[in-house]
Amino acid sequence: MMRKVFYGFMVIFVMSFLIVFGVACDHNTVNVAGDGDGGEEILEADAIEEELPPCDPFPPAQTGGDGADLTAPLPVGHAVAGKIKTEEQVPPGIKSWAEVGDILIRNSKVGFVIENTGGGEGYRSDGYNPYGGEFVNADLWSETGPAGKSMMGEIFYGIGIQIVDPATVTVMNDGTDGNPA
Repeated sequence: MMRKVFYGFMVIFVMSFLIVFGVACDHNTVNVAGDGDGGEEILEADAIEEELPPCDPFPPAQTGGDGADLTAPLPVGHAVAGKIKTEEQVPPGIKSWAEVGDILIRNSKVGFVIENTGGGEGYRSDGYNPYGGEFVNADLWSETGPAGKSMMGEIFYGIGIQIVDPATVTVMNDGTDGNPA
């Protein structure tokens, strides 16, 4: 059982890392002899004199809402996501940094909390990353709620001295329609 939980955490960590840091364009290389046969020549940008084409712009950011009512019964086989609105909804834990305003996503077996950005001037995270947007709690869940033994703390994403500074943390699909949360 612990092995499955560990692998689940690792999958979430890797996927989060790829989502946060893996979305980028490569402005340093260009295909100069591309005829589609797989034998294309790739050159470094310094080796050619033509200007590289720009990346396509990112689509406008989508925003969600507060998500599902976290006090409602959870249908079997479904997951829900929503903003923690009261102290009673904050999952307890040994190292839990979750608080009111954060986002909880859970199913009948596990739950994860993503720290909110605060959305206001002067907001500071209580963790290492001052901006929010990272996982701060992970725990096993049952019909009675969380086990209260989260040892997760905060996952800090950073490369060098650069860290993620999300503008907002919202729920895009709360799972109440039967689709993944």
